Amino acid sequence: MAIRGHSRGLEHVGVMAKRVEYLIGGRVRDRKRMLAASQAIDRLRRKVPGWNSVQEIRRWRDHR
Repeated sequence: MAIRGHSRGLEHVGVMAKRVEYLIGGRVRDRKRMLAASQAIDRLRRKVPGWNSVQEIRRWRDHR
């Protein structure tokens, strides 16, 4: 139940937020978290010597 049109105002804010997201090319993300995640991925990659993703994918595809 809306109180004197307040829900329409909230809907308008949601629409405007979506438009801003489209204009800036996506959602605003936490840069520190993204950087930490990419660094963690790089660390994990270094722990597997001799890893060849192409060979691994082919092995799994051939296994099916």
